[in-house]
Amino acid sequence: MVSIPASITNSPLNRAIHHDRPDLPDIEHRAEAPAAASRSAEAPGTAAVENGSQRRTGVLRKMRYVWNNYRTVRIVTGLMATYAAHMTLTLIPRIAKDPKGLRDNPKGFLVDGWLKFADEANLMTVDRAHNAVLEAFAPYANQSACNNPVIKFSSNIREDNIAWYTPPADNAPAIIEFRTYLPNLAVTSAHEYLHCYTNPAFARRIDDALGPMDGRGIREGLTEVLARSLGLPTPDPLEFKSIYPKQVKAAEAILKDIGKDAVARAMLRGDVDAIDKIIDAARRQTA
Repeated sequence: MVSIPASITNSPLNRAIHHDRPDLPDIEHRAEAPAAASRSAEAPGTAAVENGSQRRTGVLRKMRYVWNNYRTVRIVTGLMATYAAHMTLTLIPRIAKDPKGLRDNPKGFLVDGWLKFADEANLMTVDRAHNAVLEAFAPYANQSACNNPVIKFSSNIREDNIAWYTPPADNAPAIIEFRTYLPNLAVTSAHEYLHCYTNPAFARRIDDALGPMDGRGIREGLTEVLARSLGLPTPDPLEFKSIYPKQVKAAEAILKDIGKDAVARAMLRGDVDAIDKIIDAARRQTA
């Protein structure tokens, strides 16, 4: 086991939580696969095919919408059941400690307690994922590079995005923001913390060699593959099918080609030789 600095594993109760999303620059994020881009020109005779494709896309979007809402209800129901058990077990001691609390301030006694409980549960999941990243990659990561980022949960996060990482700027700390009630919060947290620990030289060299779009695809794919390799709980494995599917497939081939050690050295240390191995492996896939 790796010794985790106390400054990093501070209690969730002492961590800042915000439920409002400021207008921040988009730097790195874990996103669902975007819808296919429309073509600028359509070949003759393809209108019927295109219409059929659009109908299928519409049906799939509706199915995905229903599934996402079912997922959210399932997670919220689970949290509420856990909270109900928590309240049942602690209600008598709490009333004994504060006999007038329930009568004088029922909202504060019950509703605010629910919100606090949900926030604490989510933050504990995020912290466990952070510790898993450090335990797996401590020999490679500069631990001071991601010291106490601000964690946020928001229901207003952009469409098709799951989480965002914004690096520190000036005197402002790094920010990691998650969509509220994520089913696979642990793996998503690991993904964003890996962004937080990634050496800036990695992104620059990859993007310079492969171009911004392809470079970002490789970076996101490798980050996702490393996050999934940590053995964190995944209550909704089906969600992975919509998270960078092509990028993950390419990243898995690179990892098989050059090994996990080289990938970790490239991403977290900024090792130039290891980065160049990733670039060469990526080019071999498209040769």
